[in-house]
Amino acid sequence: MNVYIMKNFTRKEVYFGLADGDNHSVVKAHRGNPESPVGHWRFDDEEIKWGMVEEGLPEQYARAFLQALRREPQDDEWVVVFGGD
Repeated sequence: MNVYIMKNFTRKEVYFGLADGDNHSVVKAHRGNPESPVGHWRFDDEEIKWGMVEEGLPEQYARAFLQALRREPQDDEWVVVFGGD
């Protein structure tokens, strides 16, 4: 299982999630999906970057790592977006 990050520099929001697939399919699942935790992001108009944080973890470790990332303090004024897992 993979742990990924999506950062919206326009809104100063960060989202961490879990995926079995590649990063592009993960982003496609969020883009234009109002049910997504980042469904309010405008992927065509806002500065959004994404990438894998860790790949190939057993599911239990990936979930624990995800929770630890979400608890980490973020840079000034950045907000962690929760949900979806």
